[in-house]
Amino acid sequence: MDRTKDDLLAREFLAKEGEALQKKLVVAEADVKAYFDKHPERFKQPDLVSVRHILVSVKQGENPQGLSDADAKKRLAKIQAEIKKGAKFEDLAKKYSDDPGSKENGGLYADADPSAWVPEFGAAARTQPIGKVGAPVKTQFGYHLVKVEARKPARQIPFEEAKAASEKMATQERQAKVWNELMDDLRKEIPFELVKPAAPKAAEAPKVFEAGKAGVQ
Repeated sequence: MDRTKDDLLAREFLAKEGEALQKKLVVAEADVKAYFDKHPERFKQPDLVSVRHILVSVKQGENPQGLSDADAKKRLAKIQAEIKKGAKFEDLAKKYSDDPGSKENGGLYADADPSAWVPEFGAAARTQPIGKVGAPVKTQFGYHLVKVEARKPARQIPFEEAKAASEKMATQERQAKVWNELMDDLRKEIPFELVKPAAPKAAEAPKVFEAGKAGVQ
């Protein structure tokens, strides 16, 4: 049998084995729980906060769009005056905010991780009293009026809630391990170089919860 034919047969064999691993390898529930217990750091929900904000964009640095600082402060004063008169914050966000990521949603970013935002905005989200509109916050994007809606403390996600993600990750880890063992064994049997077929993907950190994303990171 010539080398070319050997090479083709080996490739076909490996491709079939890879498909079989993806389809047939299923971990037991005990393995899923063991994976969960072994990697508690992958199943933690950080502090989350829900905020509404109004961005008045200022022309500065790498941000060529927006108002001059003086004009931005005038607009802020106008918005603050409307808030004092009883206007709804979300209506004002739809009318005035320069943040396209939240404008149509009344300035809302729900259940978001404040560490993903620029420091000044994140600090306001963490510390401002709930339900109050704070003083303007200056960032690289301009001025923000921030209203904190709610906060959720960090927590360890329980197994029942994280079970699906844990099962997926445990299965991916098992597939990668078995595939690598298969490749090691095959290399011992085949005395020539093969282009290694793609192995099943290794496990990645799960998305057990979906945090909001702000256009202010």
